[in-house]
This record gives sequence, structure tokens and C-alpha cells, in this order.
Amino acid sequence: MIFGNLNTSDNLTIYPEVLQRAIHYLGDHELAEMDEGVYPLDESITLKIQNPILCPREGKYPEVHREYIDIMMVLKGKERLYFFPDTKGNQIHEVIPERDLTFYESSKEVNENTLVLCPNDYVIFFPWDAHIPFCTVSQEENIKKCVLKVKMSALGKLSEKESLK
Repeated sequence: MIFGNLNTSDNLTIYPEVLQRAIHYLGDHELAEMDEGVYPLDESITLKIQNPILCPREGKYPEVHREYIDIMMVLKGKERLYFFPDTKGNQIHEVIPERDLTFYESSKEVNENTLVLCPNDYVIFFPWDAHIPFCTVSQEENIKKCVLKVKMSALGKLSEKESLK
């Protein structure tokens, strides 16, 4: 998981090229003015604009994606997200392969972390990051957010020299 903010002077060159493009896209477009919907940007990235109504954490299932990375950014309002490392020992609640979506049963054994996204904050969830989106900060509210779905295959493979030994 990576957490950032568009207003910082982060050196994005440390990220793979497709993630750099995605983060630049977030800052270079008036996404808050876009209508809710799905917008394919290129062969590797799809943009989703959403207007969800946030609810408390209770009753929500952790989710993971195997083929896509999620880059989430709140455009209006605040959203609480829960997350934890997917250790592969989680009990599956439901799998929806056509949406690259696996829901896990909630477990008290898992040490969930939390963060609050405000406008211009972004978070990047990889396939090994289980996450629970659409949670309230203090009360139910309607927000506007975007999710960039980035194909994992677009990251490429690390060369032998770049891989960790």
C-alpha cells in the first residue's frame, strides 16, 4: 500500500511508469467535475468516478483484486478505509471473477489498520493489500471519489539486477 497527496513534492520517478502516469492523471484533470461512470483511459488504466453513500465498517467484507491495482482518491468529502496485508489465510466469502473481486469474511484475528482520505489524498492498493472502502469517518455521508484500475501486468517484470536478492 502506498499513501500520498497530490500537493506534496513526492519524487514519483521511483514508481513504475504506469503508476507515475496514473498519479499524474489524478492531478492533471478536473475529476470532481466529471459525471459518475467508467472511463477507459488506455489499455492499462480505467477510471471510475463514484458517488457512494458511506456507511459504518460493520457488515462490510474486506476485498482484494488479483489482476488490478486500485488507486483511490476522494474528490469531495472524507472516506475512511480499512486495510491489512493479505496473508492468504483469509476465509473467502465470495469471488466475482468477472470483476476481479474477492471478498473475505471479516475476522477478529486480522489487525486492520485505518486511514482517512481527504481531497487530494490518494492510496494505492496492490493485490496483496486487503481493503475495505466506503466507510464513514463520523456519520453517513455521500462523497465523490475516483478509482483508477491499473493492470498489474502493466508494471512489467523486474530485471534480475533490480530484483531483491
